[in-house]
Amino acid sequence: MTLHPTLALVWRQTKLMASILVVCALCFPLLAVEVMATGEGQVDRDYITYHLPIVTTFLHVDYQHLEYNLIVLFFLMLPHVNQQYVFLDFIKIIALMSVVLIPFDFMIQQVAVGISGVVYFLLARACLSSNHRLIRIFFVGMMCPEIAGLGDFTDEYAQQGHVLGALLGWISLKTKHPRLQFFLSPA
Repeated sequence: MTLHPTLALVWRQTKLMASILVVCALCFPLLAVEVMATGEGQVDRDYITYHLPIVTTFLHVDYQHLEYNLIVLFFLMLPHVNQQYVFLDFIKIIALMSVVLIPFDFMIQQVAVGISGVVYFLLARACLSSNHRLIRIFFVGMMCPEIAGLGDFTDEYAQQGHVLGALLGWISLKTKHPRLQFFLSPA
């Protein structure tokens, strides 16, 4: 039995979100095991940044943060320009962002957690590839406070990750460079 193409797409996206949810759920015990194995009583930002930079993407402040990211991610995977991305593609994007953001993690004195950078990556691709001018204007308007907040390291939002995700999303639409395409293009 074959599913209607729309239902097949929704089923594919649901499986992808479930995979991300499982990895998020596994990262907390992984972090706990890592802490116990090293004998450290607590995890500080330097430890996470050096030893687990990719894992921080799958850690979330609370369940609502994770839920919001997964819902938005689900809908951002529906536009045609983002449909070809699979879980491994997210890992490559996350790895690139983690390496670029390490200096910011030290400047901020706090590790950014969450998959928001990937959300902004897909948002940039969906909005900037749209033929509708209002959608592109909406995206630019949405990015203005993010860019304005880049120098504010006192809040709990990861503007650096959001802006980097959006920038990489825009680059992914424009670049033909093979090394960047490896990280930013779907498999």
